[in-house]
Amino acid sequence: MKIVTADSIAQRIGPNVLCYGRPGMGKTPLAATAPKPLVMLTEKGALSLRGSNVAAVECYTYELVCDFLKFISSSSEMTKYETVCIDSISELAEIVVERELKKHSHGMQAYGAMADFVRKVVGQLKGLSKNVYVTAKLDVQKENEISVRAPYMPGKALGFVVPYEFDVMVHYGEITDARTNYKPLKCLQVMPDVTTITRDRSGRLAELEKPDLTYLFNKINKPKASK
Repeated sequence: MKIVTADSIAQRIGPNVLCYGRPGMGKTPLAATAPKPLVMLTEKGALSLRGSNVAAVECYTYELVCDFLKFISSSSEMTKYETVCIDSISELAEIVVERELKKHSHGMQAYGAMADFVRKVVGQLKGLSKNVYVTAKLDVQKENEISVRAPYMPGKALGFVVPYEFDVMVHYGEITDARTNYKPLKCLQVMPDVTTITRDRSGRLAELEKPDLTYLFNKINKPKASK
């Protein structure tokens, strides 16, 4: 048995961030701000990345998704990349559930198989020793008559579990209140409030952060000052 520091494990695994928000906010082009990214595109059309030289792979079918997952785990070419991006995990789950519904006569079995697959994908991403950036669509849920923003995942089980398997979950939106001197500001909301579900296991991020993944990853990885 080899005993190491928990910090060394965290440093080896790398930050993993789930970002969700409404369409058009900028979740996809945010991948271009990550260090040496490789992007899996599960949604057709990459207009928001036009003009970018970001490495990307189109994965619009279950077979292509599996090929990508095999590539990032076993290809020697992965040494060229520091960040793996999935855009989006919501659409990836939809691709998988569409396939599973053709295999299973009962919908619950199909959604259960899809949930297992997506959880394995998240586990694989976290085991890559790379930075991980994953986007998700926006879902608005009702809690005690209050509309709450959360990442969208098809199926109840997946929606409750997968978002919380990421160390950092942020909402990408535009805020106009006292925190921004009442000026519209596009930013990553890190701290939760009554209308927005987020989390930060690192404990190193501010309530609001600028939309820059290199900056965010460096801030998470920065060693804490000794007392």
